[in-house]
Amino acid sequence: MSFVFLNGEFIPSCSGKVADSEFLHRQGVFTTILVKEGKAFFLHNHIKRINRHCKKSNILAPYISIRTIKELLMKNNAYKGLYRLKILVAAEVKDLQKNTLLITLEKEAPNKSAFSLCKYIRPAPFASNRVKSLAYCDRLALRKFANSRGFDDCLTFDMNKYLLETSVANVFWIKNNSLHFPDPKLLYFRGIVLTTALVIAKKLKMKVQYGKYTIKDLSGSHLFYCNSMKGILPVKSLENTPLSWDLSLQNTLLEQYMLFSKEHWVDLTV
Repeated sequence: MSFVFLNGEFIPSCSGKVADSEFLHRQGVFTTILVKEGKAFFLHNHIKRINRHCKKSNILAPYISIRTIKELLMKNNAYKGLYRLKILVAAEVKDLQKNTLLITLEKEAPNKSAFSLCKYIRPAPFASNRVKSLAYCDRLALRKFANSRGFDDCLTFDMNKYLLETSVANVFWIKNNSLHFPDPKLLYFRGIVLTTALVIAKKLKMKVQYGKYTIKDLSGSHLFYCNSMKGILPVKSLENTPLSWDLSLQNTLLEQYMLFSKEHWVDLTV
């Protein structure tokens, strides 16, 4: 039997009292954290961000205890393998200063070695969302759109055809020892792993540049996909067109990402 944490108590996930899909129609925020072999990647960063997003959304931020998360791991015997730790905060319909806190833990499949992307040529329907809110049905629909065409995810663009992100991840690309990513002033969600990638690039003496890029700017580049669950993954193709793939560069990035992650993970086994 698996358990979730709901408003101060641990309950069986099959109890019928809760389903995170029910939260999609409520005002709230969430974050998703990779737990690997009992280590929660960037846990403190995620908790700080969800508190900031609660404040931006005028929602009372709950106290999120590391001890509670450790107990959730223990109750689910989730010390081996990969897990998806999700923290959701939803406001009460009639009172934003009252909330529901839900923490779930689900088994996660191993990562692919590389991703394939397609393009969603119309302006992204969620382009105004810089907060990781519960209103992410549009994002799920876009990923379903990509999957139905045989791709892992899709690139999205704004009304000026500037590259933004994918349905559930950021992208960056490397060309001539320079890392490029979309201008932060554009309306997209900038995740923790993208920020980490920028730090790594500077450590590797790369030039870091941002701008308003179109699909043509990806030509000749090594494209990467990044989010909290997948880490950093190379993109092998775009609309079935193979992309440049530098195995040495990929290995260096992944090695540095793991080293950086170790400095910021929380060991939930102790």
